[in-house]
Amino acid sequence: MTPAISKEELKERIRLLALELGFADVGFAKVHSLTDSVEESRFLEAERLGHFGRMEYLSRNFDKRMDPSLLVEGAKSVIVFLAPFSSPMDSVNTNPCGHTRLKVSQYAYGTDYHTVIKNKLYVIAQLLKNEVGATSRVFTDSAPVMERAWGVRAGVGFIGKNNFLISPKVGIKNFIGIIITTAELPQSEILSPSVGCGSCTRCLDACSQKALYAPNKIDASKCLSYKTIEEPLPAEPDSNSMAKMSGCEKWIFGCDDCMNACPWNRFNRPGWEEFQVNRKLLENSTEEFWNNMGEEEFNTLFKDSPLKRAGLKKIKFNLSR
Repeated sequence: MTPAISKEELKERIRLLALELGFADVGFAKVHSLTDSVEESRFLEAERLGHFGRMEYLSRNFDKRMDPSLLVEGAKSVIVFLAPFSSPMDSVNTNPCGHTRLKVSQYAYGTDYHTVIKNKLYVIAQLLKNEVGATSRVFTDSAPVMERAWGVRAGVGFIGKNNFLISPKVGIKNFIGIIITTAELPQSEILSPSVGCGSCTRCLDACSQKALYAPNKIDASKCLSYKTIEEPLPAEPDSNSMAKMSGCEKWIFGCDDCMNACPWNRFNRPGWEEFQVNRKLLENSTEEFWNNMGEEEFNTLFKDSPLKRAGLKKIKFNLSR
């Protein structure tokens, strides 16, 4: 009779499979409630101050957001995966200012990350089922899961002053994948409190809208990412709804300013090919390119792209700001 696999052996099997699938890092945390945590306090404060804007979905399922066992009955472990999406930033500081450079957040350069990452997480969930009969669910920014909080507890990073999960090993430009499972796995070592941002405030200085108004405090309703993606189109044009960008560059989908300013970028891993498929097209797009585009062409070019969340009408509106 084949002996049962040990918890440490299973943890190592998962780690090796994750690396084989392209994940930059993986960590393991014990399931527990986040009630009375720093993350809960910050979340409730942001909600109370109205910093979620029109993103009402953030306030739904609060109990599940704070307790993973409500998402997976009998859950014992949270596994956190980092999927790199960084791409070369060779054009960021080289625009000659002869025309306005239209900018799209790097996370939207390729195929929708929800699908790409979940497909790989399902492979690992199947391993857990095959080896120990575990019940697992996979998540990628599409359910009430505090991904960044679990990233800290799984030892893969710390929360920077810009509120992103930052890994000392693999930088800041990483999507977070989560598996909540009934398998009991050893806890990863949590990073030392000495690892962090120190006295650096580059991210705060880089926020043109002052949405990031203090370390770890952001009014999302003022953020360019919110304004260019989540904010509903106005019934009437409002030129004062967003501070104007410089004449040389304009964000038309998302904003990476606070992220690009972070010194931890030097540790970024090259992004997966799936996350780069439209990079050159988007980096070189012009107002003429977007204004001449119809819905059918947009849906064909970007059918599996995060750009669909905003839609063509919203992107064209952002051009006019």
